[in-house]
Amino acid sequence: MNIFNLLKMIFKSVISLSCFFVVFFSCSDVNTEQKIVIDLEKDVDTIYYSSFVKSIDYLTLNTRDTCLISGVEKLFIDEDTIIIQDTGREGIFVFTKSGDIIKQINYRGNGPNEFTTISAFAIDPVLNHICIYDRGSLKIIKYTYQGDFVKSYKTENLYARDFTVMENEDNLFILPFYDRKQTSGVWLSDTNGITKKIYINDVPADDEFEYTGNYYNRSDEGIYYYDRNWDDFSYITKDTLTKLFQFDLKQKVPREIRIKRDWRAEELEGYTMMSSFVNATNYLLIVYYIFGDRPYYKYKWVFLNKSNNDLICSKHLINDMDNTQSDFEQLYYLNDSTWCRLLNIEENNCNLYLQILRLKESW
Repeated sequence: MNIFNLLKMIFKSVISLSCFFVVFFSCSDVNTEQKIVIDLEKDVDTIYYSSFVKSIDYLTLNTRDTCLISGVEKLFIDEDTIIIQDTGREGIFVFTKSGDIIKQINYRGNGPNEFTTISAFAIDPVLNHICIYDRGSLKIIKYTYQGDFVKSYKTENLYARDFTVMENEDNLFILPFYDRKQTSGVWLSDTNGITKKIYINDVPADDEFEYTGNYYNRSDEGIYYYDRNWDDFSYITKDTLTKLFQFDLKQKVPREIRIKRDWRAEELEGYTMMSSFVNATNYLLIVYYIFGDRPYYKYKWVFLNKSNNDLICSKHLINDMDNTQSDFEQLYYLNDSTWCRLLNIEENNCNLYLQILRLKESW
């Protein structure tokens, strides 16, 4: 074999090896779903703000001495407007970004402009609409940010646990447990009730176990969604569902309990489900509640640094930056770089106090 043929063979081998590495690493990149083990028994003492928070701001929502708000069910910020849902029956409250109250929307009744209950609440930031899903009257009612009625329409005998509004006023519905009479899972439909896309429909037909909680964070073009059937974490747009993480939750409620319609509370003791979460570009913070006797729920935080998949599990989430603490376990997603936490309400003071967390770009 002459030197020319030898060099030719070496060159071909190098090219083949390079192609192998290109294919191998390309395939690895396409698989965006990552599997992460969560064992709530392996916890550390504390998760500290300084690990992920760059700076903290504070905002007072002035309720004008009307002690109507018992708690915050949901919270959205759209540019210069803050919109919250009361945990009680006092409806939706709208504030300016400086904290002044604009409107209370609590038009209860059976009229065309009214609702019987707020089964779910979302905003349409494109049209600046407040959208209420009323399961009692099976309709969606829309108001402006100033509280003026816009329109309402029937949902064609639809039952859902939660919903949000996507492009062109399409509605993305969430029903994470099996229902014999209709679609279960996550799907998109238009204002005429016609299903346009089904994202998740693999809810087991023998599984009717489900607890309420925070299902999604709304971003600019879609939602981050935690599927409690499979402990998947996904990003959903009007066109696609991309699985980002799959969690191997060691204390997950087992199937033999989930499929029992007559399960007893004591059977759940020690098991857990996701209660709420806040997502960010570099971080994910999940709150899990653990079923127990008394107190019935115990909470643990799980903090994930996405840049290296480092995971911390703790009973405590502590502000070590200015030591202004909160007793509330839930945080609220504002955008991919900002979270919010409710502070303790002072006695004889009706105002709400928000702690705005500006997140670090990376660890």
